[in-house]
Parts: sequence; C-alpha cells; structure tokens
Amino acid sequence: MAENLETTYSHRRVTIVDLARELGVTPGTISRALTNNSRVKAETREKVMELAQRWGYRPNLAARSLASNQGR
Repeated sequence: MAENLETTYSHRRVTIVDLARELGVTPGTISRALTNNSRVKAETREKVMELAQRWGYRPNLAARSLASNQGR
C-alpha cells in the first residue's frame, strides 16, 4: 500500500473514495464492506476494515442522512 494517508491527506477527512483508490475497488464496495453486506468477500471486508481503522476513517453523517432519506 501507498504511504501513510495522514501525510497525503492531512488537510481533510478520509473518504470511501480514498479507501477505494488505495485498495483498487469501487466506493460501492467500500460502502458495502463497511455495512457488512453479504455481497462482499470476507477477505475484501477484512482489508477494508483494517485500512479504515488504520487511516482513521469516520462515516460522513450528513451524507449518510441524505442517503437514508432518498425516496421518501
């Protein structure tokens, strides 16, 4: 994996796009892995969770709120 994210992105929060870019997967895969969706392989989920923890990923609550209100 590339250099420590804190040195690369120290001026902003880590996003699912950052995690996806580092792991070579789509942001959708990251999102599904973080929500424990059964469509994600266990190996991929483990990699996502480890990287998210190491890089200090925190969900964007505003984005989560918008997504959960879609279609209402």
